[in-house]
Amino acid sequence: MKDDLFEQIDRNKEDFPTIKKKINYIKNYNYNFYEKVAIFTMFIGFCTGIVLGNVFPSCQSGFLYSKRCTDTEYNVTLTVIFWFVSFLFSMMIFFMGHVIDILSKIEKNTKK
Repeated sequence: MKDDLFEQIDRNKEDFPTIKKKINYIKNYNYNFYEKVAIFTMFIGFCTGIVLGNVFPSCQSGFLYSKRCTDTEYNVTLTVIFWFVSFLFSMMIFFMGHVIDILSKIEKNTKK
């Protein structure tokens, strides 16, 4: 009559995707212009965040409200904030390109 719960699970379960399958999927995916711009923007934002962390160092020692900084260190906070903002911006562009791709596929399928 009805299957056992474990038999249903065994029938419906799928294997976890391996890293090799995911890498092959990413390599075979055709990116549109917006998605390529988003990936490029993220790479540039990542590199710029590292440069800005070095160019604008933070004070490690000295008084809190003094105008003089005796020892500086890499500004991790600025780097992480810049990375986060560039990530959000590039994801917005990437998703916009993905939506355009989906809409173009819908248009192509409705013309048939």
